[in-house]
Amino acid sequence: MPPPRRSRKKPDPRAEPRCIHCGARDAEVISLFGTQAMTLQYRCRRCGTLFEAIKYD
Repeated sequence: MPPPRRSRKKPDPRAEPRCIHCGARDAEVISLFGTQAMTLQYRCRRCGTLFEAIKYD
């Protein structure tokens, strides 16, 4: 019998988006749609940079 598989959980970009400028994980959702329907727009609370993250895996 094979050993049990460990499931590696990938971080959910909606739960912990990383700022592309300062690297902080403290961001708020600005819009449910970015430049593409599959992205969310965020604003970093630390540096104020606006960025997008993919909604779905």
